[in-house]
Amino acid sequence: MIPVIDIAPLVNLCGDDTNSSKVTSEDHELENVVKSIADACQTYGFFAIINHGVDTAAIDDAWNASIEFFDMESSVKQSVKMADDYPYGYENYESLGRSTSPDDDCITQDTLSPDSKETFSIGPMNSELS
Repeated sequence: MIPVIDIAPLVNLCGDDTNSSKVTSEDHELENVVKSIADACQTYGFFAIINHGVDTAAIDDAWNASIEFFDMESSVKQSVKMADDYPYGYENYESLGRSTSPDDDCITQDTLSPDSKETFSIGPMNSELS
């Protein structure tokens, strides 16, 4: 199961216009969030967050745009591929790895299925920040 971490204490701290050094009663909540993130990263390597303050409409729009993009023809996706001088864009490796089933008795190169990967990386327009 993916660890789910409530980051509301961090959001509340960052959204507060007061001096963050004045945090007192919520210190234990912040420590719990930090510990939960560290534990999730060390144990699972990833986690999901809730109460992050991002509008659900923006999240839905991002998912829909992602689905729409990856459903496009390869030539369209390749038109925005990564370049040596700009590390963001579309990337496709037809066989980054090979998939196997845990039930496979005898695994050979001929029995492995290609594991197609597609990614689209975004980042700052200013390459000095990347």
